[in-house]
Amino acid sequence: MNTRKSSTSPSASKSEIVSKIKSYIDKVAISEKIPHLPYAVITEGEGKAFSNHFKKKIIDHKTIYNILTEIVLEEVIKVKDTAILEAARKISDIPSVNARSLTNKIYQKIKRLPIVYEFIFPLGNKNIEIASKQITDTIELLTLTDKDIKKYGTVPWSQKLFNFEKDLEKGEIIFRFLTRGYVSDFKITKLVTEDPLYLFKVIIGIYVSLDILQILDSPVNKTSGLPIDYRYKVYDKNKFVTALNESTEDSIFISKLSFSTKTQELSDLDKLLKKTTTYFENANIDLKKILEINKLKKKRVKGLMKNDLIKYRRDVDKLTEHGLQIRNAAYWYYESLKTTQKHAEIIYLVTAFDSLLGEPDDDMKTKKDKANIISNAISTSAIELETIKEYIGNLYNLRNNIIHGKKPIYELLDYNKPYKLEEHPFILALTCKGYFKRLLAKRFQLLVLSIAS
Repeated sequence: MNTRKSSTSPSASKSEIVSKIKSYIDKVAISEKIPHLPYAVITEGEGKAFSNHFKKKIIDHKTIYNILTEIVLEEVIKVKDTAILEAARKISDIPSVNARSLTNKIYQKIKRLPIVYEFIFPLGNKNIEIASKQITDTIELLTLTDKDIKKYGTVPWSQKLFNFEKDLEKGEIIFRFLTRGYVSDFKITKLVTEDPLYLFKVIIGIYVSLDILQILDSPVNKTSGLPIDYRYKVYDKNKFVTALNESTEDSIFISKLSFSTKTQELSDLDKLLKKTTTYFENANIDLKKILEINKLKKKRVKGLMKNDLIKYRRDVDKLTEHGLQIRNAAYWYYESLKTTQKHAEIIYLVTAFDSLLGEPDDDMKTKKDKANIISNAISTSAIELETIKEYIGNLYNLRNNIIHGKKPIYELLDYNKPYKLEEHPFILALTCKGYFKRLLAKRFQLLVLSIAS
């Protein structure tokens, strides 16, 4: 552990902070034309001094290190004279790099934190135009127009050349998340809001459970060549920052998603009842309540007696916990839907069920208890109740055999064994995903009604 004390005081002035940044730059070594700075150079104490100076909690020694090394690398890359780079051993050996300007650039970047970024998650061209839906203050679903394409511009040629990155296209449906934090050119370094990738998967999981999105057997829009990993883009004031990636499984799964046109239109019954909002619009209104459930804690309540206020706060805590359960369950549901590995599918699906049950003492429940809870929640008849109970019990048995090493994952399906229908691994997974879909939709609607009351 580095115990070196910071030479920068907790109430450092701008000149002291600038001087400290300059000292870090002086310690940058150049080897084989690449700048390097030992990680231990910036101590935790110095990070706190920077945080106190800028009065921002997001700033720490790790963030400073990432910003400094990123900006220094950008400057070094600009140098075209390879002879100078090969001979350089430190930044001052490069005449074109102005240390004062570099120091100020780093200072200003740190000062901007937390930066507001736009995370763009493409769903592809789904052969349907979605009018802009502001799901929350920071989450929007929309179809890209010429105006959007002009706004974001083109991806840098280096990204296209080395990472096969594509420009956004007109008619493409995207989720746009506004997120605060710091994202380097290479990765997410620190966010002060929820991870947009997590929320994206949560929304997809909920959309599927509510039949807003349907999963097709093949991609909606087929592309030539081998499938690549799923890419989502990050922008800072409409300027491309970086592209982050998920697996090829995510890419294939998302390409198979199709919006249900029925949910986008008023049904005959809606028209008869003179409703003006579609199922899709109502679902997004309800989704906002769950995604923003933490705001209930900040809501000021007037006119309640002390005992009533205590009860109200307890109820809000319970609702918030249920909201987290639904979100985590929807996330794991997404993972179970996207994976092509059967053993992973079983594990993710059971994790989704457990997330939705969400009891603090959930580990004390037997699989029989869980099967009883799930079957009683979604069954529509006594016969179906017994069927669901049996399938869920078998699902938990199979999951336990996988994770406890009783069944090798490559022997998940024994082709020489005669299976009962309710025990066949593939049938089991498919059927139980249908049960989970119903359970998630039911819990979603139940929480929405509870929030309203």
